[in-house]
Amino acid sequence: MIIRINRTEEIRNRLQKEGKSRYLSSPSDIQGMIRMNEELRGLRRDFITKSKRSEISAAQTILNA
Repeated sequence: MIIRINRTEEIRNRLQKEGKSRYLSSPSDIQGMIRMNEELRGLRRDFITKSKRSEISAAQTILNA
């Protein structure tokens, strides 16, 4: 018989009992999420650009044995 262990539920219940859990639905919370998403979008774009440039640079490099 398979026993399923759900650590997520245990952690969620423990945090609620300790008062360390809350819903992020206030206007300031939503604005914070929007700001964070915009920053992450820019960081992802920057990472992709640097990765592509690195690939191009590596393709143009001639390795001597």
